[in-house]
Amino acid sequence: MNEIIKYYVNLFSSATKSLKKQAVFLEKPWAFIDEDGEIQKLIFKKDKGLVISKNGQVVMGKWDYFPEARALLIDRVTDKLLLGEQFVDENVLILKKDGTQNQFFALANENTLPTYNIPKYLNKIKKVQLNMGEVVLLCGKKLQVEDAKEIPGLYYLEGRKAELIDESFNPLPITDGVFMSKTKKFTYYIENGLVKKAYKNRIEKTIDGVEFEIEDGLNNRINKRVTINGIPASTDRIISYDNEIYKLKESVIFNIMFIKIHFLSNGYAIKLEQKEENKISKGDLVIHSEPISPIPDGKYKIKGSLFKSIEIKDCVVV
Repeated sequence: MNEIIKYYVNLFSSATKSLKKQAVFLEKPWAFIDEDGEIQKLIFKKDKGLVISKNGQVVMGKWDYFPEARALLIDRVTDKLLLGEQFVDENVLILKKDGTQNQFFALANENTLPTYNIPKYLNKIKKVQLNMGEVVLLCGKKLQVEDAKEIPGLYYLEGRKAELIDESFNPLPITDGVFMSKTKKFTYYIENGLVKKAYKNRIEKTIDGVEFEIEDGLNNRINKRVTINGIPASTDRIISYDNEIYKLKESVIFNIMFIKIHFLSNGYAIKLEQKEENKISKGDLVIHSEPISPIPDGKYKIKGSLFKSIEIKDCVVV
């Protein structure tokens, strides 16, 4: 907890109120989790009395403020603490024990922050001050990008500073790599702490109902990377629910084929693997036929077409 608080204190060092304006902390119920893991409540009275409550037991202490040191002296009866102000507003007081580097007391205003979730509150301030966009990742962590709250498109994310936090709002080291949003709709490439690229993904399903993603595949899909739950596809061929065949090399699409069913005038039905979506071409493969499979070699007329016919040899259109 101390490391989390230290991170936010450093971040807000120039954006804090002061305890000089005593109205910011007087006559309010402040709470913090003590060294025993229990909630301790403090009320700073105008007469410099200090109400200390723990498990319903109340002790009356004292407090004083030294503006020259920006420090608050707290007399808890059992001990006295000199605490330097680090971050102050109407909802949170963060004080550091004098003479230490990272021994903090983080107090929440029980009236305005009843959950006592100080890291969550500080993260909210951080996002506002740095105009941060935030997205939940597939791994459960959150990716934050500075000056990205209101941007017209993903292209404008490139070059902006990126940070990573966990579910407890604890800042994490961000390594170079590829990150996918929880919705799988977006993929982010991070390099040297900056957004290098950001893409919107096309999401499809295989004929077996397995979801897969085509990176930046909303328009052209050739030469685009395919992933399954954010992991590069390990197969060289994927058949989509829409009967499209994606041929892959090292998880990148290099060709797209189309599965089409055609009815012949002699009563046959054939399923073709076509190079073109709306046209039968030489070299297209008959992958199934009914009522007999494989279909015998020969010329066949397409049902419903007066002039269109195809020749098949060894299950290939010639």
